[in-house]
Amino acid sequence: SLHVQEHTGLLLKIRVKEFEEGYVLPADYESLPDNFFVIEAGHDQAAADILVKAAGDRLVKSGGRVFYNHKGVIYNEGETEAKDGLMNLTKNLSIVSDVGYGRTAHYSNDTARMKCATPRD
Repeated sequence: SLHVQEHTGLLLKIRVKEFEEGYVLPADYESLPDNFFVIEAGHDQAAADILVKAAGDRLVKSGGRVFYNHKGVIYNEGETEAKDGLMNLTKNLSIVSDVGYGRTAHYSNDTARMKCATPRD
């Protein structure tokens, strides 16, 4: 509560409620994003790092060339292929930027911002 107040200026009141019964997961819980990241506003490199880490072995750079494996066993060559693959990762993760005063802005849903985050090296 004090941490929230120091960083946002808002006072957070916490109430403990009794736990009466178990929680039932929604039928589509597997399709809900479980990868949620908050970055500082304007830090495109932080978003790029998240995307590269999420891509894992699907993104490969070798000898100055870039390859991306979209679904199968074939790696497609080219910067466009890699950028498209990284952009498609936003279906499975959410990145928001902290714009201050307790407010956030969607980063991964904004194509212009995502183009800034796709790695160039």
